[in-house]
Amino acid sequence: MATDQPGDGEAGERLEWTVWPAAQRPGLSVAVVVFCLGLAAVSILVFNSTWFGFITLVVLHMALAPHFYATAYRLDGEGVWSRGGGGTAQRAWEAFRVALDLGDRVILSPLTDAARWSARRRSVTLRLAGNHDEVLAFVARHVPVK
Repeated sequence: MATDQPGDGEAGERLEWTVWPAAQRPGLSVAVVVFCLGLAAVSILVFNSTWFGFITLVVLHMALAPHFYATAYRLDGEGVWSRGGGGTAQRAWEAFRVALDLGDRVILSPLTDAARWSARRRSVTLRLAGNHDEVLAFVARHVPVK
């Protein structure tokens, strides 16, 4: 998936992929939808208002959006870009001090102590789609990997 295109960062390298967690684990996705509908029904019964059931569904949808919508990632010589259910993020490589390899994802952190809550909050998570080695090699050229 790496392509050479003029104007795409320092070396003209670019890596792009898309991950859709709901499609990767359809059984879990169906279970989560059933659970959310059940929780909305319980909210309607407990509070005796369809409004609370609707609010429950909206809040759960917002919280679970990264799972149910595909996320597109692009790495190039300038930095990291992602667009998906959780919004759009674009950060330069200089914003990161360490990359953590967690197997199914890579976390790019602005702090060397990635265990801190603030580091996790300000980090960018790259979910992988069978391209672990390729992404890790690309990230390692810009940020130290732990």
